[in-house]
Amino acid sequence: MTDAIVQIVLDRLTSILLQRASLVIYFRENLEELVDWLKYIRALLIDANRRSSQEQALKIWLCDLQNVVYDAEDLFEDCQSMTVTHHGCLCISPARLLFRYRMGKRVSQLMSRVDTLKNLSQAFNLATIAYSDLHPSSINEVQVSLQRSILVRDTSKIVGLDDSIDLICSWVLEEANSSLITVVGMGGLGKTLLLTQVFQRARENFEIWAWLTISQNYSVKQVQERLGRELKLPDMTSLSVEEARNCIFHHLKGRRSLIVLDDVWNGRHLLHFLGVPEEDCCKIVISTRNRKVVEGMREDYKMCAMPHLSDQNSWKLFCLYAFPQHDGFPPEELRDVAEKIARKCANLPLAIKTVAASMATKLLPSEWNDVLLRLSQMDDIGEEVMPVLQISYDELPSDVKLCFLYCSAFPEDCRIDCQYLIKLWIAEGFVPSDLKREALDIGRDYLNLLVSSCLIEAFHVDQRRRIKYCKMHDLLRDFALRKSEEEMKCVFKAGNELNEFPLQYSCGQRKISLMESGLTVIPESSPGLQSLRTLLIAEGSKIEELPESITQLHHLQYLNVSYCHMEKLPWGIGHLKYLRHLDFCTIGETKLLPKGVSLLKSLQFLNLGDYDLLGGNGLRFEDLKGLTKLRELQAHMTVAHEGQRIAEGAFGGMHKLRRLSLANQNEYLSTGLPGDMANMSELEKIKLTRYLPSNFLCSFANLIFLTLVGCHCVEYPRLDELPNLRYLQLCENCENRLCKELPSEFGRIQSFPKLEQLYIVRFPQLEKLPKLHKGAMPMVKELHLKDLPRVKQMAEGLEHLNVLQCLFVHRCIRWQNRLTESGQDFQKLRANLPQLKIDLRGS
Repeated sequence: MTDAIVQIVLDRLTSILLQRASLVIYFRENLEELVDWLKYIRALLIDANRRSSQEQALKIWLCDLQNVVYDAEDLFEDCQSMTVTHHGCLCISPARLLFRYRMGKRVSQLMSRVDTLKNLSQAFNLATIAYSDLHPSSINEVQVSLQRSILVRDTSKIVGLDDSIDLICSWVLEEANSSLITVVGMGGLGKTLLLTQVFQRARENFEIWAWLTISQNYSVKQVQERLGRELKLPDMTSLSVEEARNCIFHHLKGRRSLIVLDDVWNGRHLLHFLGVPEEDCCKIVISTRNRKVVEGMREDYKMCAMPHLSDQNSWKLFCLYAFPQHDGFPPEELRDVAEKIARKCANLPLAIKTVAASMATKLLPSEWNDVLLRLSQMDDIGEEVMPVLQISYDELPSDVKLCFLYCSAFPEDCRIDCQYLIKLWIAEGFVPSDLKREALDIGRDYLNLLVSSCLIEAFHVDQRRRIKYCKMHDLLRDFALRKSEEEMKCVFKAGNELNEFPLQYSCGQRKISLMESGLTVIPESSPGLQSLRTLLIAEGSKIEELPESITQLHHLQYLNVSYCHMEKLPWGIGHLKYLRHLDFCTIGETKLLPKGVSLLKSLQFLNLGDYDLLGGNGLRFEDLKGLTKLRELQAHMTVAHEGQRIAEGAFGGMHKLRRLSLANQNEYLSTGLPGDMANMSELEKIKLTRYLPSNFLCSFANLIFLTLVGCHCVEYPRLDELPNLRYLQLCENCENRLCKELPSEFGRIQSFPKLEQLYIVRFPQLEKLPKLHKGAMPMVKELHLKDLPRVKQMAEGLEHLNVLQCLFVHRCIRWQNRLTESGQDFQKLRANLPQLKIDLRGS
């Protein structure tokens, strides 16, 4: 994976070189030499990465190379930072002479290390493989093939677990049996999949049911609160452990209930503190890797020891994942080598799936034999699956490896929002820019590849078959944590119950994640963090304030404190010259943000959450106009009166903005937009909440996504002329008594030429939908109509939407019954659109 890291740093060094920063000029020859050598060495790294697992000397060389690359980035950013501090001035001063001397010494030492690495590289006889051969076009080729493997995502394709499922279901459903049932087995045998099947099959026989995953470092109080939420009990945050226990006990006592506790590591007193009654009617099902965990929980329990798969079932499972394009049947020329690879996986389902999925795109016997050779060089798996996971990891393209390792920044067993995850990848620079495709689309390809490779799990898939949420198997997360520490210099302590900042692990590290860590304070003095690039505190952290010392981390590029109880940012935040991503969408009221945010000239993403940019003495909207590199801005403000609005000229130099989300928190008042917003021609995504849509919206030729919420307008502008719009959501609210009809032009011939999804939601006074002429909305695949109480009939001409696949109609009380199977409109639509699926939720 060092090749991906080299590429990211190489891009950064090239950027510094092109900017011709004054202090860098003094070392320009050294920098050019370093860049040229990195371009050369990049072509050797693919072979070096493949061989490093077997050649210790090469592994050490790669580690040294990575350290040199990171140190080079730090060094030349320091040069550039000094230039920025002195506004590019080339004048001589004692301070600058001293700085040049120190920089010269560091450059000399760095180039000496480079020379050593150059000499050593020749001894390894590395093969040259062009970086472009694997970056990034191969992603598309791999993705096309793996899309055909969707059949293995079908949960009905359960292999080798039927007997165990039947046995545990019988124990669960027979009330006379023990109330405690346990499933024991090593990691990767499929315990969670087994419990999922039991839970889905048995829960309807119980009055109450709940599922909890218990992490290695669980807190009794947190588990109690999670169980309380599953049981729909009142919030237990303020209760003591004993009070919460009693609350759960009295809720469950005497009621037929099913509680599943998955992946328990240390649970001797867990059932006692959870307050689950010891009654036959209350069944508890536990999975664990260690049978000693169960001993002492209760005297009477049933135990199912998870077996390895049989040879026959192992082969069946392997074929399902390795040969999806052949419906699970191997081509004759690959059968022999495939059987040998399957046997190397030691009948362990996780190993079988990950290795088989990584082989799904390999068509040549030579490729299969290469993997077999690597597996043969490993010791027998036994109880250790990590070496086999290395095979699947090695088969990933370099950029996707970085994305996979970054998933371990989230807590164990966390349900990860895929859109959020992809945005993190983009912010970190893992997803390359592409003039032909949006970064979010490339990132989704990466996500799909990881799911198809069985390295992350699709947790929830939407109706468009897009993965909304994903999870990481705990063994794969352990593997990724180890790799991220070794190869990316990361300290990911998400979900750990920390009493203090992990300084002993953090010195010299470049990325730190403290999500849901239990940490309450970051120390004022944090030595050893000067190279830190990423600080991820988001999602449930208890940290309420960042120390001023954070502003001395000059290399910091990514700062995320979203969904924390944080009221302010350090006053010196403007010193973070390289900060590209700032997410301050915190919980609660933000009292004051410093104007120093306006000095963050490298900023590309800014989310200020509910901070009011229109009032107060701190940061105001017009202060942001100098952020010329900004690509995405999210801000929620409160318009107190009709005269209060974003000032003219406030968007200033934000001409490169591509995504804009503005929300007015006042539910009863909409306001206008400043005229200079019309100059933002690169906008691709806009979401406006309680802002009047101006006519200049129609001039945004690059606009792809548009959401208008609660605009209170009488008439909408001619949005039908937007040439590249693919997604449109018009969502009013109960207070809007003005809009009675939408522009008739919405239904004209060739209206919305590229629109694929249309939402019309909550229009209390809307009386009719636009008539759709033949040729209108020619690309619309989804139409959502919801809460339109006064609309009397279906849109005339709806049958002309030739490619319409899904029609969702909710709470349109005057006419949606006509869309039932016996309804008049249903028959008309089905005759013209036989492929159409109609969803009448709420009918």
